[in-house]
Amino acid sequence: MLIPNALFAIVLVAFVVALSVAGLALFKRRVPGQILEDNSQAIGGTLGTISLLYAVIVGSVVASGWNRFNAAQTSLNQEASKLGDMLRMTQAFEEPARRDFQTALVRYAESVVTVEWPAMSQGQVVQIGTPPYEALWALFLDYRPKDSHEDAFFNRALGQLNDMGENRRLRVLSTQEQLSVPMWILFVAGGALIICYTYFFPSKHTRFHALKTAFLAAMFGLVLFLMLSLQFPYVGDIGIRPTAMQDVVELWKPRVGL
Repeated sequence: MLIPNALFAIVLVAFVVALSVAGLALFKRRVPGQILEDNSQAIGGTLGTISLLYAVIVGSVVASGWNRFNAAQTSLNQEASKLGDMLRMTQAFEEPARRDFQTALVRYAESVVTVEWPAMSQGQVVQIGTPPYEALWALFLDYRPKDSHEDAFFNRALGQLNDMGENRRLRVLSTQEQLSVPMWILFVAGGALIICYTYFFPSKHTRFHALKTAFLAAMFGLVLFLMLSLQFPYVGDIGIRPTAMQDVVELWKPRVGL
């Protein structure tokens, strides 16, 4: 079972803060304070440069993760929108084709909500070619429109199915897209370096020094939590929900008579 996001955030931040403060205590025991006072000016200037470079890295990493998160949300909304359009277009078909198409479309939407989403919310990889999706394509490829009126709507619906398939592919692939290992190393190592660098500031008030280090560590822990959340867009309390697809099911399932 996944740890709820709120609890995970608290545990993660507390761990980072505790580790940072413990490192500060160990550092003060090993390094004489006079050495730090003699090099205080050089330490301050270097920290400013390192902090500026790290801020650029954090900004680019967070922006990349946020863009992937938004792209996953957009793919889902467009997938549901195309599905709704197809359900309306198949209204032009004669029976029993109308019911066959609409049943297959609603079954597909149901499979996304009840089968795929629970797996995705656990961080599992979903296959692009699931049985309901393949059955939907088979139905379209085997059908022959009865007249020119039906043919016009069929061709438009087939185009929407192709677009929906592309949105589905992007949604499924978004569960596999991860931030590269070098970027993670740079992000984590850079944060650890800045936290450790605060140890070098001379201070006669140990508790106040520990408090400043704890604040910086807490900020790093929160950013780390944000990155982990964006890394898995369908997992946890802030993960994407299949609301758009659920709306399609709730609207069309009674109409189709399922």
